Amino acid sequence: GLKCVGIFAKRFWVCESPAKSLLVIDGEAVSQKLHAERLWRRFEANEPNSAASLFSRSVQLRAHEAQAVVAMAPYFFRLGIEVSDFGGGAISVSGMAFELPENRLVQLLGEVQNDLALAEEERSAALISRLAETLASIDLMPDTNDAVLRQLAEVDLCHPKRPALGRKLVVLEVPFLRLERS
Repeated sequence: GLKCVGIFAKRFWVCESPAKSLLVIDGEAVSQKLHAERLWRRFEANEPNSAASLFSRSVQLRAHEAQAVVAMAPYFFRLGIEVSDFGGGAISVSGMAFELPENRLVQLLGEVQNDLALAEEERSAALISRLAETLASIDLMPDTNDAVLRQLAEVDLCHPKRPALGRKLVVLEVPFLRLERS
């Protein structure tokens, strides 16, 4: 597998690949991909989230945003998240197995209205992508330990039902042979 040899600019992992090349990997893109993989597995399992928080949070949205969140409730539910309309733009959110700061939760829920314009089969992908991106953006620099690199190796990057995320994992690849000649 990959072997991390350092971190560049507090964001990029410098790794040695088994193919004898130097890789520069976007750590935030790795985090986003790993979050997306976990969310897809939860969505496809379509089972109640037993590890979820028992507490609910209430957030205030604009009325049209709240209506969109309620319309997307079945998609949230398949991710183990329950959303309920309290009226007047107030939404109750429960069952999240992760913690989001209030401003990020409001932003995420407010953006869901854009997903309603998509075809039904594309809504889940849009929601998972948006949630994975949000979770990755609040992560600290992901650990570059062997366990994370093994998790990344287990992710199916070409799954036919899971669209690719917007960011490339490998930013740069340089074969060691080219390094020796330089």
